[in-house]
Amino acid sequence: MEIKPSVEIEDFEGQPMPITKIATACPHCNGKLDVDSQMRGIIENTGKNLTLKTVCVNALSAQYRGEENIEGMEKLKRGKLAEKIFSAKNNENIHLSNEEINDLKILIGKKDDPLIVLRAYELLDPTPEEKPKKKKK
Repeated sequence: MEIKPSVEIEDFEGQPMPITKIATACPHCNGKLDVDSQMRGIIENTGKNLTLKTVCVNALSAQYRGEENIEGMEKLKRGKLAEKIFSAKNNENIHLSNEEINDLKILIGKKDDPLIVLRAYELLDPTPEEKPKKKKK
């Protein structure tokens, strides 16, 4: 199946989801922020939007609870798939096998929140558009 990794993930309103990071230094004076366990810093926009590529590569690169003893060959398989997806140029389609799509969906489902899972699954396994039904005469 062909996918386009550069497609941006959209929020519920159809807007691209920005990638954010947590700053531990003040953006104005670069002084260290006094943070507690509830607030770990200031959320900053990185200027980039979340893409299918980012979601897939992050899901493939993570290690999950219960996988402490995962075999090297499985890690290698995930690493090669992450590299294949990461290497895709902007707006380039890449071909993934049904097994690769299934593996991605399992890992994304373990890692990400429901909206990202929804959007990623839609992009990884799109359903064909329904043809309008003909009206009976």
